Amino acid sequence: MLFLRSWAYYLLTNQLGDVPLLLTPKREDNGIYYYPKSSIEDVYKRIIADMRFAYDNLPESQADRGRVTKWAAGHFLAKLYLNRAQAAGYQNGPQHLAMLYKGNVATDLDSVIYLTTEVINAMGGPGGLAPDYWTLFDPSVSETSPHKEVLWAAQFDVNTGLNGRFGGNRSCNYHTGDYTYQTGVTRAMAYGRPFGTYKPTDWAYDNFRDKVNDSRYYKTFQYEYISNMPGSSSTSYTWTDAAAAWWNANKPPEAPEAIAGEKRIKTGARALIYLENKKDEALDSAMVMSQPYQFMVRWIQSSKTGNYYYRVFIDGSSMGLATTRTAPYLSSKKFVDPMRGGSADEANFNSESGTRDAILMRLAETYLIRAEAYGRQGQYALAVDDINVLRQRAAYKGGENRPSVLVEWEPGAASLPAEEKVEPYTVTSNTFDAIRVTENHFTPGTPEAEAEGYIPTVTTKEDMFIHFIYNEMAREFLSEGITWEAQHNAGILYERTIYNNQMASPLTGLWDVATNTENGNGQDGNGKGQMQPHHTFRPWPNDYLSLLTDEKGNPLDEEARSQYQNPGY
Repeated sequence: MLFLRSWAYYLLTNQLGDVPLLLTPKREDNGIYYYPKSSIEDVYKRIIADMRFAYDNLPESQADRGRVTKWAAGHFLAKLYLNRAQAAGYQNGPQHLAMLYKGNVATDLDSVIYLTTEVINAMGGPGGLAPDYWTLFDPSVSETSPHKEVLWAAQFDVNTGLNGRFGGNRSCNYHTGDYTYQTGVTRAMAYGRPFGTYKPTDWAYDNFRDKVNDSRYYKTFQYEYISNMPGSSSTSYTWTDAAAAWWNANKPPEAPEAIAGEKRIKTGARALIYLENKKDEALDSAMVMSQPYQFMVRWIQSSKTGNYYYRVFIDGSSMGLATTRTAPYLSSKKFVDPMRGGSADEANFNSESGTRDAILMRLAETYLIRAEAYGRQGQYALAVDDINVLRQRAAYKGGENRPSVLVEWEPGAASLPAEEKVEPYTVTSNTFDAIRVTENHFTPGTPEAEAEGYIPTVTTKEDMFIHFIYNEMAREFLSEGITWEAQHNAGILYERTIYNNQMASPLTGLWDVATNTENGNGQDGNGKGQMQPHHTFRPWPNDYLSLLTDEKGNPLDEEARSQYQNPGY
């Protein structure tokens, strides 16, 4: 119970900062709603003390999946110590950083290292990580035999009646873009509901710096769809004269010829693929528009004019930047749920009730927490060792097959050995050396640091190290719901958002410019958002503020409510 209460306060303080610290139950409704806020420093003192007790008293294992263990408590307690250490120098800083101050305890980083080491050793060191990254999320594995890397997960069940008043795990509804538009693919349980709202930023795709050798990119995203339309369907895109002519002149020898007016995307064949390239890697427009499938390429270059176009459909129309919720985009596949609503029946695909367990803590994060603590102490070699444990798992292994889309279209695949470019694209040797991290990755002026693409405000080795940790977190945990809070507590959320998230940024001129800038929705190089430093904390809802009273039950006046509200709102 102390663990769960501390977890709740951790989530609340992440969003709101100072919050009421309520340690005794209110047993009657006496009309007095006097809930003065406690400082985040006092809240952390309490939840750290409670979590130390939990760590000392919880069992090392539980017969029931999902129950909290000593090692989940150790992971969480280490995270709390790290959060306090991260903000120790913010007390007199800018307001949005000063609000993060949780105290200044000299031993916090040592506590982080001690606890994470205990957890890592108890899990078997690197052997505590799932050997294959995808098996952590593959429902055929994760729902029957979850790996011990998962330290704590919220449990859901195919018996949806057990899921309580809030239903199942809704994450399955929010990550998948519309893969049905001009593709010959119809909604399917295997691909998820095409109603997504959580679209990764261009930076999130590009942050995978080596998509050829870091397997996490293609194991995170649904990069290919196969047509499941009936053969008689008329909704698949048809060959135009120009596309058919290009294809027939350039197609592989074994491929059938295209006939203008006939169905372009065949049932059971590739229907849609994605390529997240950069402007200097733009593909020829005639080639992209003349494939026997919908080819969603971020950047193409007109074969006639040389102009550059950003996110164009196979029919030449633009998707733009401010996409609708159903727009096609390269989607995270970590939450696809083939048992949505408790049934694999395709007729059940309207159900919003997911059955997948929700991973809340896993050992990979424990390694990065320890790595950050080492780096903050200047022990960079030890930090690099921990990061490389994750890189070893992320590498393609000898005998593993790369996806055909990678080998065919990724710019970096051109350098692969000839034998690895032949179907089934088998990797001949482990790719870890290609993605191994060294101190050069966060040392100013090195090629590795340049390739990491640090934001302009990050210039020192100390700062580069911190931002490298959060770049790596974004690669390892993309769409898992922990990186917003992690960057927030580290005090770097605002600057990373305005430089990396075009849709939230108020800055101008930071992004490549395309020809298709129609109606301000196209890629004109400017930010489209209004992010301000105070937005790193959330506002208190007015419905809550209007219910508050003083000690005698008198409603708070406007001035008192304004004082209670977070700055900037």
